[in-house]
Amino acid sequence: MIIAHPFAGVCITHFVASQWKKLNTKQQTLIWITGITASVLPDFDLILTPFFPNIPHHLFITHTPMFYLIIGLFLASVLLYLEKVKKQNVLFLEKLLIVWLVNVLIHILLDAIAGNIQLLWGADLATYNLFPIPSTNWINNYLRSPAILAEVVSIFFGSISLFIIRKEKYFMAALTSLILWFTIAIFMTFTLIL
Repeated sequence: MIIAHPFAGVCITHFVASQWKKLNTKQQTLIWITGITASVLPDFDLILTPFFPNIPHHLFITHTPMFYLIIGLFLASVLLYLEKVKKQNVLFLEKLLIVWLVNVLIHILLDAIAGNIQLLWGADLATYNLFPIPSTNWINNYLRSPAILAEVVSIFFGSISLFIIRKEKYFMAALTSLILWFTIAIFMTFTLIL
């Protein structure tokens, strides 16, 4: 995926957040900001590419499910400790963790459509993808591959999700997050192409 991760984040966050009915506006806003930000979080590793120019960013540990599952397990353990030992109510934090984890994992699965992703890192270093894209002239090959449909579908369903929540009080937070991360994705894409 190139630019559709934030739209996928809108769609996934809408689905996950719609399961929780008793959240106030502030909680919904935090859920949406967390979800959309998490949907692009694995691509923060692009910052490392100048230091490792011969390694595609999809091969960094930050693009493996295991990396986020370990972080999620650690955070879940902290929440369990806070709940059981400190007797604190962590229900909302658990929801933030769920929306965060689902979005980062969906990001990685979407990247596996056309990118070489180490889905089984920790057990196997093999890379997996659904539609291999030749590395020469990658952008043109990508735009001509069936993988581009994932971009279109993500943008379409993300837009539908935004339309559905347009009258909610947290809509502007969701829209602002989407615009911010979409703009950054466009900028990063053109920076990598040029």
